[in-house]
Amino acid sequence: MKKVFKLKGQLFQYPKAGAGVRGGWFFIDTGKKLTQSIKKEAGMEPDQFKYLMCKFTIGKTSWKAKLHPISGKGNFWIVVSGTIRKKEELADGDMVKIEFTLA
Repeated sequence: MKKVFKLKGQLFQYPKAGAGVRGGWFFIDTGKKLTQSIKKEAGMEPDQFKYLMCKFTIGKTSWKAKLHPISGKGNFWIVVSGTIRKKEELADGDMVKIEFTLA
């Protein structure tokens, strides 16, 4: 059985809208401790940098997507699309509970 990762994190937009920027994508950061667990489960070295396909669930909405490795930070970011945000009524700054498995 696949390990289920659980995270409560803040939804944020990067880059932020303003100063001539329309606004970017929305993400949740996995944080250092969870990132270490994910890399261990995936058989990765601590400093290894690669995308990982996962199955995510927020509330009643599930989808497959890749964890995005963040250069220089070492963590992963989870992309939360407009479709998901609309279905789950999420906005920038919301605290979000998310579960996921490696696909």
